[in-house]
Parts: sequence; structure tokens; C-alpha cells
Amino acid sequence: MDITETYIKMSDHPLIQGQWEPREGDVYIGKESRFFSIYAGACTDYINGIDIWLPRQDQIQEMLGGGGKCGCTVCLVTGLYHFMENNLEGMFEAGIEGTMELLWLAFYMHEKHNLKWEDGKWQ
Repeated sequence: MDITETYIKMSDHPLIQGQWEPREGDVYIGKESRFFSIYAGACTDYINGIDIWLPRQDQIQEMLGGGGKCGCTVCLVTGLYHFMENNLEGMFEAGIEGTMELLWLAFYMHEKHNLKWEDGKWQ
């Protein structure tokens, strides 16, 4: 699980946070305390707008629709491959090559919202 400052900043966007429905196994960070926590059982301590959800790779894939444009896993992975192939240089410059979560989140924001991570923000 990526808990880097870059991933936290990338995750802290309304298009991502608006999809969070807290459930067991979620990871989040408190904006004030910078304390990481993993939910277990009931998700009663989440306060909307104060915490930043850090989506896992499987959750980002769910946000993409789980199977690419045609609904199959092969299309999803092929789409990621083409995204990497076409954006590799920019990804290194933006510092998003480090983890699978960074890569999948960048792919999600590109595919669903036509946004790119540049200069420390989604544009």
C-alpha cells in the first residue's frame, strides 16, 4: 500500500474522495494528525471532509469499471499498457512511476476524467 506524500496528494481530490464509501480494509489518513488507520469492523470513526481515503489498487480497478471499455480484464490491462506506453516520459517527470497505486490512479484519472498529474496537481 502506497503511503507516500505524492500518493496522498494525488488521492486528495473530490473526484476520488467522492467515491469513498468506508468499508472494512480501507486505508485513510487524517489531515490533521497524519495518522494512518485501517478500518476493522464497523466504520464509525470516519468524518467526511477530514480524512483522506487512500484507495488500494483493487479499488482503483473497481472505479475503472473492473474490466476496461469492453468489460473484460484483458481490455483493462491493455488500456493500462497503452497509457504507460504513451505517457512514460511524463510519468517519470511527474514522479508517478514508483508504485502500482500511483500508476493505476494516474490511469484512472486519465481515462475517466481526462486529467494528468503535473506540477503536484491534477490538470
